[in-house]
Amino acid sequence: MDKVSHGLTLGILSVAQPQYVFLAENGRILIEKEIKRTRLTGNRIIPSIKSCLDEINSSIKSIDTFMALSGPGSMTGIRAGLAPIRAWGYVSNKNVLLLPTLSVLAYGFEKPVLALMAAGKDKWWGQAFSGDMKDTPRIMDEEKLKDYDNCDWTWISPAKVEPKQASVIKHFPIPKQVISIMDDYESTSWMRALPQYLFEITND
Repeated sequence: MDKVSHGLTLGILSVAQPQYVFLAENGRILIEKEIKRTRLTGNRIIPSIKSCLDEINSSIKSIDTFMALSGPGSMTGIRAGLAPIRAWGYVSNKNVLLLPTLSVLAYGFEKPVLALMAAGKDKWWGQAFSGDMKDTPRIMDEEKLKDYDNCDWTWISPAKVEPKQASVIKHFPIPKQVISIMDDYESTSWMRALPQYLFEITND
């Protein structure tokens, strides 16, 4: 399908805490709302979206593209983003755009960067970005992480990680990063909007 380069986009960033919902048009963020962690965080996504639409006097029918992160990330968080955009894509026959979490997480930071999402049991989903090259997301244990634990690398993660030599930035996907890279990816049908990775994220 076509790349997303115009129109009104509704985005849900739900794979890490805090979560975000946002509206953007023609590559510009119109409004965003941060959803902080509570026992009922998932239940606040839809009301937050409605609030965003109300603030610009619009409705879900006006959305041209529905966007979410495909993982890695919290299994519950991935589902919280994918379920509504798949439903809206289906009923409206509109574009659905999935972005890989680690590519979004790494965007905007000076390379080389190792983007990480906790996979539980002292393991991580990791993806390295160096120059024009990026590897494939994969599960890393402590021994594999040592390959990137030197002063040249910066580790980016929403969860606590403690390298001995590499720099660390605690960060989570934000709307600004999504807007910057979304045109590098193609939209798809709601039927193909499926998670790439599923696991429970470790609590900070």
